[in-house]
Amino acid sequence: MVAANLKAETMSLIDQRDAIESEMNSIIHRLSHPGGPRISGSLVNSEGFPWADFDIPVIRSQRQRLSELRNDHDKITDRITEDLRTLHSAKLSPSKAAASKSSVLPASLHGILLKDAPGDVTMGSTSIPFAIVDEIDDASPAAEDELQLGDNVGTKILLATWMNEVARNR
Repeated sequence: MVAANLKAETMSLIDQRDAIESEMNSIIHRLSHPGGPRISGSLVNSEGFPWADFDIPVIRSQRQRLSELRNDHDKITDRITEDLRTLHSAKLSPSKAAASKSSVLPASLHGILLKDAPGDVTMGSTSIPFAIVDEIDDASPAAEDELQLGDNVGTKILLATWMNEVARNR
């Protein structure tokens, strides 16, 4: 299942991004403490000499690591965004069961009551999907019932033509 693999990869990327954010926050905290060297700025005083109370090589390496982490964070965030767009825009193929059942109410008839003849009180039944299956776990009841990716999940609703007649007679 491509969607399951893509979702697992996306979740892994989110975990990596969280680890990067944690390391970035740690470095920022060390550099930003009161009286500290800050995230950016000069490491020399007004006379051009290095600050005596700062360990310049450590600060430079922390700033460099922070810059690397920011770049990695941006790349991972872009990949997560791309994966999420792919997951949410994937055209899922309809299953055999969904293809054999064509009882979905057309969009043009949504909210319109069907009518056979004036005065008839007939009840029609149709299915309006309210969800589309986009993930199925192997041990789930959905898998046992053989749901497929792209299946429409809906309820049966009754359409009464007499409602039209009642509305017209008022």
